[in-house]
Amino acid sequence: SYAGDTEAGAAQLQQAVDEAERLATVEPDSASFQEDIPIYATPLARLRRLQGEPEAAAKLAERSLAVTEGLLSLSPDHPGWLRQRAESRVEKALQLPAAAADARALLASALAVLEPQLQGNTQDRATLISTIGAQLAMAALEAPPAAGERLRRALASCDAQTGSPLDPPPATP
Repeated sequence: SYAGDTEAGAAQLQQAVDEAERLATVEPDSASFQEDIPIYATPLARLRRLQGEPEAAAKLAERSLAVTEGLLSLSPDHPGWLRQRAESRVEKALQLPAAAADARALLASALAVLEPQLQGNTQDRATLISTIGAQLAMAALEAPPAAGERLRRALASCDAQTGSPLDPPPATP
């Protein structure tokens, strides 16, 4: 278990990125191998940013975006790749200074994909988590009235989730 051991977790993610890159090199026409790169690179970029390694985080986010853009050139409406690009853009935005107009633009483009995807499938938890993360990041850049409205919408999205058989039982008071 890697609980609490962020460096061991980062090492495992780096191995996954390296293996995805290797497989994509061996079979460059395999979209399946290509799509694995951003699946691992984006969370590793997030971890490296939070660990105070901005150069490593930026490189991983850029690689994730580049691969996802390449995949979308093959299938522009692929919902999974659109969501992955949105997640990569959120990470890239979080790497920028809060006052940067580019951060706001990246978040807006991510939300333009994520919010309709969530409305189309309100029970998709992966999309919910991605959307809420983008909404929270955007709210941090907005004036209080707009941020408050965005946060209320985010909470409503969470409240709309129904239980799953895999959910833990509710805590008893």
